[in-house]
Amino acid sequence: MAGALVSSGVTKEEADRLTQNPVLLACHLNDGDTAKSLLASLDGSAAALRPGDLQLTVPVDTESRIFAVGLNYRRHAEEFGSKEQRSVPIVFMKTWDSVSGPYDPIVLPRQDSAIDFEGELAVVVGHDVPLYGRGGEQCIAGYTVANDVTARTIQASSSQWTLAKSFPTFCPLGPGIVPSGLMPAPLDLKVVTRLNGEIMQEATTGQMIRSAVELVDYVAQHVPLRMGDLLLTGTPEGVGHFRNPPIHLQSGDTVDISIEGIGRISNAVRQSHEP
Repeated sequence: MAGALVSSGVTKEEADRLTQNPVLLACHLNDGDTAKSLLASLDGSAAALRPGDLQLTVPVDTESRIFAVGLNYRRHAEEFGSKEQRSVPIVFMKTWDSVSGPYDPIVLPRQDSAIDFEGELAVVVGHDVPLYGRGGEQCIAGYTVANDVTARTIQASSSQWTLAKSFPTFCPLGPGIVPSGLMPAPLDLKVVTRLNGEIMQEATTGQMIRSAVELVDYVAQHVPLRMGDLLLTGTPEGVGHFRNPPIHLQSGDTVDISIEGIGRISNAVRQSHEP
């Protein structure tokens, strides 16, 4: 988990020590008091740190794997064109190359002009879960905010979604990881996505078809999970592509996604300069 904190007033050794464990990543800049109290509870020298001195980057490391779930909100499944609830979740992968920070730009690829936003709650696995294991709530270290950016034309061209979801910058994460012990139970958090300030998605995680715990346990029946793995739990209705007329991301746009109790990510959109 090292590498999540970059600070002008903290040495690399101190930053590494503060990020040894997912719980230590529970600092986010939208709430300085929360950041300070969380750090103080985990490190005696934290009082010397000012939250304003910290810049939060990607809150997981490069060994993390990214699992994601599709159509986990009933009304999003309906706008997608799926009328019947599936007996099992749709699970796909996003590559590490897609990951970017909470305030980094989303770069539009040249292969697809129909790029869409998907505001989502992301789960961070807190310890290894063996194949066929059931980690339950105890295996969830915490939660963060994600944007499962999607190239819709590519997605529609195949039954496999990984390529449509894995362009560089297609998985903004942050602004930090809030420990599961600080979140209410049952989990019913408000999720809001704004495009240029206008609300596009608004729902609660209590509306998910399958809960975060159910999804983690389902994936563990097929793949052993490792500490630091991420699971994106699906997006609610209101994505741009299925509106009439469709709304796709354009250079100059800004996408803001906030989740109650966790924080907000904000990503400007720009065109790729790749040849």
